[in-house]
Amino acid sequence: MERIGRHDLKTPLNTIIAVPRLLRERHHLSGEDEELLGIVERAGFRILNLVNLSLDLFRMEQGSYAFRPQPVDLLEVMRNVVADVRAHATTKQLQIALRIDGQDAAPGMAVHAWAEELLCYSILANLLKNAIEAAPDGSTITMDLHTEAPLRLTLHNLGAVPEAVRERFFDKYATAGKSDGTGLGTYSAWLMARIQGGSLQMRTSESDGTTLEWLVQKANPALADAQRERQAGDLRPVPVRPDQLPAWRVLAVDDDEFNLLVMRRYMPTPPLTVFTAVNGRAALEQALQCQPDLVLIDLDMPVMNGLEATRRLREQQHQGALGACRIVMLSSHDDEQTRQRALAAGCDHYLCKPVSKEVLLQTLQWAAGQLPAPPQPVVRSPSDVAADPADVVIDPDLRDRMPAFLQSRRELLAALEAAGLAADEPGARRQAHRLAGSFALYGLHWAAAQCSALERGAWTLAEMQSTLAALRTHIDSVESRTQPAAPAPQSAKPRQHNAGERN
Repeated sequence: MERIGRHDLKTPLNTIIAVPRLLRERHHLSGEDEELLGIVERAGFRILNLVNLSLDLFRMEQGSYAFRPQPVDLLEVMRNVVADVRAHATTKQLQIALRIDGQDAAPGMAVHAWAEELLCYSILANLLKNAIEAAPDGSTITMDLHTEAPLRLTLHNLGAVPEAVRERFFDKYATAGKSDGTGLGTYSAWLMARIQGGSLQMRTSESDGTTLEWLVQKANPALADAQRERQAGDLRPVPVRPDQLPAWRVLAVDDDEFNLLVMRRYMPTPPLTVFTAVNGRAALEQALQCQPDLVLIDLDMPVMNGLEATRRLREQQHQGALGACRIVMLSSHDDEQTRQRALAAGCDHYLCKPVSKEVLLQTLQWAAGQLPAPPQPVVRSPSDVAADPADVVIDPDLRDRMPAFLQSRRELLAALEAAGLAADEPGARRQAHRLAGSFALYGLHWAAAQCSALERGAWTLAEMQSTLAALRTHIDSVESRTQPAAPAPQSAKPRQHNAGERN
């Protein structure tokens, strides 16, 4: 019933998202009308994300959810949740106090959990909304974050949980005293706490009120510091000048012509000489001819995949047919098992897509012995990636190729749907993986996240078709927002084009 419900919700959502875009394309609207339609479209995408989150909850119940933790500033998440529900608290004259180890939280403080931001937000939003409903008018709700490991967050209000529901407070569909209650808020919070390696407990009494205690793993301080500096812009890759690169022969291997185009444009010629191949077998033939110093190879390709091609390239080296070269695997797979398989096959390094131009060139410098350690790309958390469909940032060098790229993605979406209709699940997952990697490479992060979910999760044909409909709508929206801009004045400072900005 839940899966049917998700499908039935997604169908009208696609219309809600698509119609505002169609109306805006007529270009006969006032500025206020444009803004209002934009609000409707963004709200539709937010609801779609909530529906997709319900699919994640289903996977959590089935034990198939892939937990991908990152350092999450839990105090910042608490502030965001409070800001979002403050209007409801105000109607009951409630105060919400944020504390750190019993003291008022000072501005600028940060406490990092090893978690997923979207899950943390959902847990706190569910619990705080329940507390607002239960708290007596004019009272105070306290959220106190204790910073010892593991992190312990307590949320207290003066209301007591009804006796009838205390023993099954975290059970699915358990509710009492609310005419519109579903009994899913506390259950989903408990489930999301557990999937992140923590726990959620409740204590209640008529005299003391109700306290919820959430335990969550604390992030490694070094990881948290690195993320904080990255968010501040201090760890963005330093641009590499062409004169810093060796005069190397580079073989780029990918079955997607648009991915090859990106890599060719990222690598300056001269000093580099760039060769390409469309699969592993073609790479073997090309390598014998061009004798590359560096091979950049995709993992999932037809005819021969990157793992098999890497093993055979190493065999050619042992036989003396191929000179010494570095091999770097590029893939959308971000799990440790896949990385270890690539290294075991003979790769020197593994990079998760999307890979920026700076990271790609720094990887080349490392391969040439100019850098002490292989650089790693900045990895965005899945919650950040999937949260905002307007988060489309296009490299200026790729803008002229966007129309052809988007059209080719429509064709791949059709191939994915055909595989689903034919009940070819492995084929559908391969197409979803290919789409996820290319979307991320071209800056369409929301679309990449949707395709990654199709690749990794369980879905019905109806769910897949609903997601594909949303992706097609998103592609149309991106296309309408990436029209060529007027040339900047001579004195204007060049800047990166953000397709999420309004034209």
